[in-house]
Amino acid sequence: PGLKWLDTEDLKLITDFSPISVLNKLIGLSVDGGMYSSQLMDSLDPIGSITALRFLSLINTKVSTRDLVPLKKLANLETIHLPNWWSFRQKASLKFRNAKLRFR
Repeated sequence: PGLKWLDTEDLKLITDFSPISVLNKLIGLSVDGGMYSSQLMDSLDPIGSITALRFLSLINTKVSTRDLVPLKKLANLETIHLPNWWSFRQKASLKFRNAKLRFR
């Protein structure tokens, strides 16, 4: 069967999320910051390799590369929660690749 859903919140000491890239059966993933501090991530590349994802939450998460491009590989993604600091252009680029994608 394998893990289908993973929620993380406020993992202050972790910025390298490359180990999650092997969780290829995940359909839901939350990598969220806390109420008073942001979650820092080195890159979205590990998430971009989880092609079964249908739901992704990156609430209060800041990515060092400041790049959503790895998420363009997620053709099955239906819903994404992104903080407001991502530009309209970056979000539109994701929507262009995946017309069914809903932003929350």
